[in-house]
Amino acid sequence: MAERIHGYFNDDGTPVNPDLMPKPGLCATCRKDDQPEQEAACHLIRMEQQGEERFVCFAYESVFGPEATREVLKEIEEAQGAGSFSEADVPDEKTFNAARRQRMLEGVGQFAQKLRRFSSVIEVGLAGTLASEDEYPNDIDAVVFLDGFNELPDIARAARQMASVCNSWEVFVFTVDFKYLGRICHYKECRPRVACADKRCGTYPHIYELADFVFDPNQFFSSPFHLFWSRKEKSLWVARRERLHITHVRQYARLQSVKRICEDCGKEFVFSVAEQKHFSKNGWRPPKRCERCRDRRNFGEDMEGWQL
Repeated sequence: MAERIHGYFNDDGTPVNPDLMPKPGLCATCRKDDQPEQEAACHLIRMEQQGEERFVCFAYESVFGPEATREVLKEIEEAQGAGSFSEADVPDEKTFNAARRQRMLEGVGQFAQKLRRFSSVIEVGLAGTLASEDEYPNDIDAVVFLDGFNELPDIARAARQMASVCNSWEVFVFTVDFKYLGRICHYKECRPRVACADKRCGTYPHIYELADFVFDPNQFFSSPFHLFWSRKEKSLWVARRERLHITHVRQYARLQSVKRICEDCGKEFVFSVAEQKHFSKNGWRPPKRCERCRDRRNFGEDMEGWQL
């Protein structure tokens, strides 16, 4: 029986370890980066362009939305002197985010259905911006109520599969008597890292908590909520709200894209809703420069290795 060959190889048959290849700066802001279904294609594109002065990828999709995608692809086209890119290929911001929202809903919906086969799972729901009417949800915030811990490894495995549609996901875990346990860990195995510098981390298998996070039940349970399914006649989430006397659901501010003038090049650029949320989440002030000028300021005019 012929031996099966796995991995990546150069044209001369030399094995290539993709983990040792430098990752282009462009990949750092691409929505497809680190998505399992895109991994092989991304590795092959990087392999083909090793040693090139400029990295080119017309499959690029910016995490900051269609405006940023359009700007980068235009720059690539201008540098290449080719007509491969058409603005019609990039959806407008509303269409882009509607598709992203739908993918996130489908991903967490599949997660909820997978958990039906686990007898220890009593209820599964969705909280946060994705459970609201927000057109630009921040991330996936799933909620799971358990009456046992023996199936946590399988539950964690199902949770990690949501990364194929969204890297920003959390699964908040509670017992049926409303004790907050923590969040499903994103790693298959425990490893030293700053985020786990907390006494609660590792108390339960595959559950962790951020060192600086303080759980506030009133704030958490006032979030918008969508129930996928429950083994109880009355939703545990609803029951907890009633015990806390929560009568009003938290509302999220509706944002709109803002046009700004770059202080350096003087060109107009769009500060998209996705970027506004990203900046706000990290505590950053709104940008005074367009993305291109920000890159030049941060990395210099002549960046070594891969260029944006």
